[in-house]
Amino acid sequence: MPATSNIPAWFWILYYSLLIITFGVSILTIIRKRNRLFSIINLAIVITVPIISLINSIGMQAANEFLHLIIHLKQGDLWAFYVFAGYAFILVWWLFFIRVSVKVKNL
Repeated sequence: MPATSNIPAWFWILYYSLLIITFGVSILTIIRKRNRLFSIINLAIVITVPIISLINSIGMQAANEFLHLIIHLKQGDLWAFYVFAGYAFILVWWLFFIRVSVKVKNL
């Protein structure tokens, strides 16, 4: 029998809030013509990663979505590697964005 998610609601609120903020900041960065290539890639990842995660989590057997992702990474599923790399790219994009923003602010 498929397990239901036991990740708390506050996590999902935080998760989707960060995705929405990332989406908006990526669009603003593209409009301001700063780091356009990375921001366009980030925008595509912010849109596709949650959709791919959701589609592949339907009928999952793991206790929650994180464990489901880890299991499929160990099995070598392509979608899991894409999702993992996508989240890593979003994290690196934010670090780069903050670094550039602080550097510009200090000038």
